[in-house]
Amino acid sequence: MSKLNRFSLVAVAAAIFALPVFSQDENAEERDVEEIIVTGSKLAKTNFDSDVPIFTITGEEITNRLITTAGDAVAQLPNAGLANSVQGDAYQAGSGIGQNIVSLFGLGSQRTLTLVNGRRFVSSNSPQGGAGADGLQVDTNNIPILLLDRVEVSNVGGASVYGSDAVAGVVNYVLKKDFEGFKMQYDYNNVADISENKSVKMLFGANFDDGRGNFALNIDYAETGHITLKELKDNGQLFRAGFYDTVGGPAGQRKLLTDFAVNGLDQGGIITNGPFFLPYYCDTFGIYCTGWSDDGNYGFATDGSGAFGPKAKGTATGNVVWSDGGAGVRLLDTDPYLNPIERTNINLFVNYEITDNINANFEMYTNEMSAQEGATQPFISNSLFGNPQLSLTMSADNPFLPANAQSFLAAEGVSTFGFSRWWVDLYSPAVNTNDTDMFRFSLDGSLGDFEWEAGMSRGQSTINGNQRVLNRSRFDLAIDAGINPATGEIDCKWNYDSDYTAGDFSQLEVAGWPGSIFGAKGDCAPLNPFGANMASPEAIDYLMAQYFDRVKMSQEIAYFEISGAIAELPAGSVQALVGIESRTEKAEYNSGFAAGTRIAYEPGNGGDGTQGGQFDSDDVYLEAYVPLISEDMDIPFVQVLDLTLSYREIDHSLAGSDSTEGYGITWNIIDDLTFRAKSQSTVRAPNVGELFKPVLQGSSFTSDPCDANNLISGPNPAARAANCAAEGLDPNFSSQAGNASVRGTSGGNINLFNEEADTTSFGIVYSPSFNEIVDGLQIAVDFIEFDIQNAITTFTLTQVMEACYDSTSYPNNQFCDAFNRLPSGQLPKTGAYSVGVVNAAYYLFDTYIYEVSYDKNLTDLLGYAGIDVGYDLGEFGISHIWYRKDKDIFSATGFDEDDELGGFGNPRNRATTRFNWELGKVYSYLDLFYRGGGMLDDDWDSVEQPSRYLDRAGNNMKNHVDGYYTASAGIVYSHSDNIKLNLRITNLFDRSPENDSELAAYPSAFPGQTISGGFQINF
Repeated sequence: MSKLNRFSLVAVAAAIFALPVFSQDENAEERDVEEIIVTGSKLAKTNFDSDVPIFTITGEEITNRLITTAGDAVAQLPNAGLANSVQGDAYQAGSGIGQNIVSLFGLGSQRTLTLVNGRRFVSSNSPQGGAGADGLQVDTNNIPILLLDRVEVSNVGGASVYGSDAVAGVVNYVLKKDFEGFKMQYDYNNVADISENKSVKMLFGANFDDGRGNFALNIDYAETGHITLKELKDNGQLFRAGFYDTVGGPAGQRKLLTDFAVNGLDQGGIITNGPFFLPYYCDTFGIYCTGWSDDGNYGFATDGSGAFGPKAKGTATGNVVWSDGGAGVRLLDTDPYLNPIERTNINLFVNYEITDNINANFEMYTNEMSAQEGATQPFISNSLFGNPQLSLTMSADNPFLPANAQSFLAAEGVSTFGFSRWWVDLYSPAVNTNDTDMFRFSLDGSLGDFEWEAGMSRGQSTINGNQRVLNRSRFDLAIDAGINPATGEIDCKWNYDSDYTAGDFSQLEVAGWPGSIFGAKGDCAPLNPFGANMASPEAIDYLMAQYFDRVKMSQEIAYFEISGAIAELPAGSVQALVGIESRTEKAEYNSGFAAGTRIAYEPGNGGDGTQGGQFDSDDVYLEAYVPLISEDMDIPFVQVLDLTLSYREIDHSLAGSDSTEGYGITWNIIDDLTFRAKSQSTVRAPNVGELFKPVLQGSSFTSDPCDANNLISGPNPAARAANCAAEGLDPNFSSQAGNASVRGTSGGNINLFNEEADTTSFGIVYSPSFNEIVDGLQIAVDFIEFDIQNAITTFTLTQVMEACYDSTSYPNNQFCDAFNRLPSGQLPKTGAYSVGVVNAAYYLFDTYIYEVSYDKNLTDLLGYAGIDVGYDLGEFGISHIWYRKDKDIFSATGFDEDDELGGFGNPRNRATTRFNWELGKVYSYLDLFYRGGGMLDDDWDSVEQPSRYLDRAGNNMKNHVDGYYTASAGIVYSHSDNIKLNLRITNLFDRSPENDSELAAYPSAFPGQTISGGFQINF
């Protein structure tokens, strides 16, 4: 069917059903103030009267609790989270540094649609190296907190109302209108007594032209400090907790460690008599020995002195990479808990009554943010990680070697030695500058019995990333040092030896490259590699290359909606809304190196790249409200019965045409009891990243299903074991790829089509009124079901390997062809895999949501019980949301179902309970957050393997971890009508893991206390 014919059908429907965006009944001004347009629909309903469960967070609640970002406001809900957050142990890198991205139900942030005032906002998510999954996610840092009237979270789909991407639900940030006066708020946060967050917000608004117009100007400035995981209490021990293989134990047995380190690798450098990288394991495994006569472990100091001597050995584990303690590197020590950012928001809102029937509205958003990568892993020289990060072969006559090191090597009779090191002094953090600009202009008004709105918006997000990274080609020259005979000084041999060749990297000096990769003779500055922070400033300048990436996301939208009430049924007016929307999304990405500084160590590694593309989406949509039964019809057990219908036709320029529809009912059985239900079909169109991402080389670790520790896992352990045996792998096979990354390729897919999902919800709302004590109580229970098919997913190396060996068609399936093995069974260091983006996955997800709300004046409450206290005890309120998952199944391939629900990483239960009390000038609150318990390992049969997991003392652990509560509390004091003072304590009782089970399950859940204070001035 052509687009014109599709639109004609919808236009005919609009002639039959027309509903104003805001209700047109004559008593609109007398309506309850809670009757608003909630996010699940464009039709006016209250939250508890909606046909889907919707959570509302008020702007006052946000400012009272000193919440400083719009994303954090939503993350307070038990079914929501931040897929990318500036705070927490979720690692931020690439173009996503500093961004806050909302995700509902854990179904992927790309399946949560974020709106501002019911309209789409420009994305800040890069198609390459963005904030988590590819998609059009909105960075919530762009949304002004002080202007927030409320946040509405619709928990069931929404594509038929708002379009593509609203699979898991919709988060709508609703801003204040017609603000008058001046408001300023200052917030200060002491985070774990280590760092500080600060923000100041100012809002000014006024009417003009005798009240026909209003404008509001918002300015928001914030700074976030920097904390690494190792700086947290207990020296970051909580964040380093993990299970590692035991020595001499049964296959698969693992012990909890809190100080695990990579053997043979530290910031000062470790030497070996040969290229091997694990000097700790000669005694235990008879492999990877140092080769020294005493089997000792030697290297250089990490304190900046460069001193040479013995290195402490850690206690061996059953894994050749990790030790418990010792001189090795703690990988997590470099990871951030809090990324440093600085941002400024400026927003302008103007509305003006042009005539009695026409209004003009203008919205402007501009955001500037500078964000720094808190920390990351630097360049590594260690054979564990493969080319180009192999262990180095060094000459024993290197003039930088300390005298005692030269004597040691001479006594051992070696002229060359192996050298492994973690080059933290050759690392420079990435810095991103993000600029987002967006404006929206609209006209709305009335035409007879109809209401209409027409508008357009344009937005652009630009991310400029810069980082100094190691030029590997020059590195090889700089570490090969000698004594320059002309000067008698330490120098690069390449500078003074006319017969010197550049070795393995000479072929990378490609034709047409501007200048030499190595610079001119004499440019090379020698590098002292022996010991941490021994490199000279000249060597660092010579070695470091300037890398950049540039991202630009742009969006253009034009829309028109018309609505009106026309037909009458016995139960009331039949109402509808019809609209059209044309949207263009465009992304541009390019990256590279400054001229002459190219990192050329690996041809075709994708270091330089350009990608981009755009798509258009032309939508027509209809929403209708049909009152079937009203209260005055006197039908038993049917006070009111309403039907809502929604339909959207989506014409995507690349993914093709698709349609979505929704059907909902609200049935007031009696005055106090309402049944609600909704069924929706939902789609998500592929985005520019998934469509146009270039095929690039990258690195990946993998959980090899044929490794002895994984052989008994998966949906069908027997099939996995049989297929791995058919591969020729021993049951005790130990895969290095779980600890040593391998390289392969991954890229986008221009042939993607729309994801499809069916969502269904059923619920009951009970608002008892049989006496005055329960008046004000509201209870809602809802069941929600998601069935997502043809989901767009990027296969990981682990997924394709599991799909290969868990399949009944091994080895004759596409997944077995996506990776390679060496004759030894190990994955090759390069060319190990080739994966990409496909429509293949599915999700099956069921959940229950229980909500309770109760507000009461305490004096009145006691009075109803016959107790007259004679004075005001204030207003008391409680709200409780309990989120319980019933099913959470994911399959990347269509047959490899993964159901980890009930594991400690995916608990069934989460809950948020809030208590509020307000008396006179004081408002106080207590918030409780509950995370349910779960199994330590949902694939573990504790009867057959009672000793699979050991605690730190070596005792058997139980396969269950208890749930836990954390608490936050605060107080707001209104000194006068114009001044408020705020205090908040997060993690009120400074809770830490209480036993090894909690330490294993929740190492990052208890970072310490945050004490926040602030004040607000209003005029």
